[in-house]
Parts: sequence; C-alpha cells; structure tokens
Amino acid sequence: MKKFLILCLVLLFVLPLGCGKKEEQKEEQKEVEEAVEEELPRSDVKVVMIDPVSNEMIGADEKPYTYVYQGKAYFFKTEENKEIFKKDPEKYIKKE
Repeated sequence: MKKFLILCLVLLFVLPLGCGKKEEQKEEQKEVEEAVEEELPRSDVKVVMIDPVSNEMIGADEKPYTYVYQGKAYFFKTEENKEIFKKDPEKYIKKE
C-alpha cells in the first residue's frame, strides 16, 4: 500500500515538471486522490480522520474529500473545506 502511494506521489510531482500544463496536473492530482480513496480504511478498521480546516472528526460511514499536498494526503468533511485548504495549505498544517 505504501509503495503504491509513494509511486503515485512521485508521478504526481515528477511528471508535471517537464510539461507545465495545468490541465494535466489537475488530472494527475485527481488520479492520486482516487488512489488514496481506494486505500481508505474500511468500516471494520477504526481510524480517526480530522478535517484540518474545520477540526471536525470524519465518521467511518462518511466518504471524505481528499487532497495531496507535499506528498501527504489530507482528508476533508466537505468539498468547501478542501477548496479552502487548497488556497492556503500552510495555514492548516500542524507544524511538527
């Protein structure tokens, strides 16, 4: 699973370097997000996901919106929260 996600993330960031086409980047982002969604935990596994914008817990029965930023997948309760995050990700990322 980790190898698959790493491969997807590498493709996401390496391929756009040579072409510079925004539309292709959006398509690649979508493909990575779909791959991440396929790897989401199933209902028999208890994993807590927190929306970084609203700080709300995302329930196991909810399908979160996803966005990959700097090689890390972030999960959101609403499409609106995802779009807010995309405008200024650094504002919502917890510093480690």
